[in-house]
Amino acid sequence: HHSLLVKASTLAGILIFNTAIGLVWAYFFLVGMNGGMSEQSVANVLTVSQFLGVAGAFLAAMLAARFGRSVPLSIAIIGCSAGVAWLLNDMSYMVYATAIYLFNFMWNVAQPYLLSVMTSFADGGKMIVRGVSLQMIGFAVGPYVGANLLGAAGPDSFNTVNLVGAVLFLISWLLILPAFIAKK
Repeated sequence: HHSLLVKASTLAGILIFNTAIGLVWAYFFLVGMNGGMSEQSVANVLTVSQFLGVAGAFLAAMLAARFGRSVPLSIAIIGCSAGVAWLLNDMSYMVYATAIYLFNFMWNVAQPYLLSVMTSFADGGKMIVRGVSLQMIGFAVGPYVGANLLGAAGPDSFNTVNLVGAVLFLISWLLILPAFIAKK
């Protein structure tokens, strides 16, 4: 069984992962606009990314039985970080679209695996309730953190938001890793 420390680390990882999502997702439209793209181009990218998110969740369902949890979830969380970090480059439509597509696809691969990790604690569903609550808190806190970062970095500086988001994804991965190690 998992120790209290592993449970706390996993819950912290889930909170940080979803805070990172809320942080970056809230500003992706403005990132594209700030990158010189038209409203319609940005809207098109975000719309297509939603369909790729559905594909990501479907892929997670297909892969779950074959590869376990640790490798696909690790790839997905690191992929979220990579997609967001890609936005730190010179902005072009292709860079923006590819980064957003990668992020949304990987985010939706990660979510079912995160729920799966929470079920592995076999504690009558307490971890799932806590984890989903922290997921919603993260979605709410992320935009608040982003607004404060933008206030400190200046209104046209989305690099700070994206950099913090990319780092938070990696921190969340490190916090979730003990759940995999304890499982073995």
